[in-house]
Amino acid sequence: MGSDSGGSLVSNFKQPTYLGYLALLRILVGVLFLLVAWPKVSGRFLSGDVLPRQLLNGIQKDPLAWHRAFIEGFVIPHGHLFSYLSAFGEISIGLSLVVGCLVRISSLFGALYNFNIMFSVAYAAGGGTVNYNRVLILLHLIFVSASAGRSLGIDGVLKRRFPHMDVWLTHTDGRQATLAEAIRLGADGLLSEDGLHRIGLSISGGDPPATLRPVTA
Repeated sequence: MGSDSGGSLVSNFKQPTYLGYLALLRILVGVLFLLVAWPKVSGRFLSGDVLPRQLLNGIQKDPLAWHRAFIEGFVIPHGHLFSYLSAFGEISIGLSLVVGCLVRISSLFGALYNFNIMFSVAYAAGGGTVNYNRVLILLHLIFVSASAGRSLGIDGVLKRRFPHMDVWLTHTDGRQATLAEAIRLGADGLLSEDGLHRIGLSISGGDPPATLRPVTA
């Protein structure tokens, strides 16, 4: 039984998209979110006065006028609500990334969250804080595009349990198969917004032009 579990673990690192290695990075980001969120939940952050004070100290350095107006006109007046959303949102994103469940959804929210932090707080803090948030945004977008929860995560279990269910949360096989077919066809393959089409080139010069036939992924 030990060898079977070992083989299953090794198989996670042999996927064509290297999702096994990406899963380790996903888990690391999730742990970072949990480490940041825990002091907020267990401390005075939920009192509702810490977050507005942080935003007031940093909002003047926000380079986006519309974002600055949103923070000043909506977030700060509802500081108590957004304190809870911030703290428990970080916990939700962290848990999702660690266990690999609904990673695409949580990473979208994570990218949006770090976007707001970068402009409302990080620019005023200076140093490497801005680049730190930029890296997190990039990683979140990578997790979304690669469906990073499919390896070492619950999303992978759902994908294996329901292999024929075309769910946006975990489904990328069609796109991968399409790209593989394009590579195989070489110059005879075209990628368009409608998917992959194959051009049937005729051998005799007198035949009519070829038509496009869709290739199902």
